[in-house]
Amino acid sequence: MIHLQVQVVLMEVLDLVKCFAFSSNSDKRLRSFFPSLLIRLQHCSAKQKTVALTYLLECLQQDAQCWLLWQQMFGKHLNNSVTLLEHIHDNWNIVVKTVNRYAFKQTLNYLVVTLTPSSEKTKVKENQRRALELCSDMIHAIGSPLKGALKLALLVMVVVSAAYILHDVKEFGSFQASRTGRIYSGLLQHETVVHVLGTVKEYTDTVNKYGMAHVPLLMEYIYTICNSVSSTLALFAVFVQTNVNYLIENREEIAQQMKAAAVDAGERGYSLLKSLTTPEKIEWLETTVLKYMELCTEYWILASSHLVHAATVGANSAVALYGSAQEYVVINFINEPVTLERLKEWALTLTSFLQVNAIHYYNTIRNATLAN
Repeated sequence: MIHLQVQVVLMEVLDLVKCFAFSSNSDKRLRSFFPSLLIRLQHCSAKQKTVALTYLLECLQQDAQCWLLWQQMFGKHLNNSVTLLEHIHDNWNIVVKTVNRYAFKQTLNYLVVTLTPSSEKTKVKENQRRALELCSDMIHAIGSPLKGALKLALLVMVVVSAAYILHDVKEFGSFQASRTGRIYSGLLQHETVVHVLGTVKEYTDTVNKYGMAHVPLLMEYIYTICNSVSSTLALFAVFVQTNVNYLIENREEIAQQMKAAAVDAGERGYSLLKSLTTPEKIEWLETTVLKYMELCTEYWILASSHLVHAATVGANSAVALYGSAQEYVVINFINEPVTLERLKEWALTLTSFLQVNAIHYYNTIRNATLAN
């Protein structure tokens, strides 16, 4: 068992170690961390579990191969996978904006197929049922961009069609005299349409008689809903017709107001442009631009020389730091194995260093306070 003080020190440097481990080739290297994090998830404390779930989610966000690894490990590590699913579900608004939606949805569909029992007699465990609920809920929530576009297109078509029909009725005075009314009347008189409507009416009457005989309360409830919907649609049609009629009756006045506004905006823009193009201001602008270009040239020459020097010094420092780090890793980690005693020694050394610096800064601040 690791000493409590060592555990505290290791937890403090965990984020730093994770930053070094995840930063290099994150789109390819995170797949090597994902299985270990998922396996150890069940045996973590509450604080460690939160950290592990955050790292697992980061692996899924940056490395698409982790989704396939999760599919392969799901059955063997069901409890841990349910915990990860619950974490994703609880942070849905953040996760859905950052993950690969295609890989995410493909994984959810795979999990649903895996968790769905082959027959009704198959006994389903509680964690399987919970995982199936979470996957189904997230599949429904993630939706499809195509469905949203189709809904928008359908709404635009309905609005345009309604506006055209209202304009058509307004132009001819009535629905029967309008072009839409004539098309509708001709369609209703067609032989096939008459036959289909007769068949539908016959089946509707049969269902109505059967419903009124066996479930009259349900039929009355359905009639009430239909009447409510029809009255709402009628009110909406009146609202649309009123606004369209207003636009049609006042179209000339609206067009004149829009024209006047456009002319006024054009005149204001022309006046502003004219005030800016006087000979004095053009001369001032040319002089200012030339001075600015000269200053830019001077500062660029100065900055480029400093940048070259800084790049040279930085490259030399990086090479020296890399050599020192490589030598340190070889001496302390490769030549000698990392043991518990060495970890304790490092932890105590770090604690002593922090303690000495804390005492030094405390005495400095105390002396400065007493002096004042």
